Amino acid sequence: MENNHIHEVYELANRNTFTGKKVKERGARKATIFFCGSCGRIAGYTGSLKSYRCCNAANTGLPDCQYSKRKRDVLEGSYTEIT
Repeated sequence: MENNHIHEVYELANRNTFTGKKVKERGARKATIFFCGSCGRIAGYTGSLKSYRCCNAANTGLPDCQYSKRKRDVLEGSYTEIT
């Protein structure tokens, strides 16, 4: 009796898992114009969204990447002055 119940639950789970529905793709990453001066990778927002830093700083381990942090308002302000 108990094994029959487990088999029914297993069948129900498999039936619901493989429905053939398409999975939504994630949206494309927003294009950026700010890059790391050390490695050339994309510079993205920090967790507080107040500054930019190298997105690959944890992977490269380069001190220049890890310590390069620019304030968002200053960086974006300097760009708008140029254009």
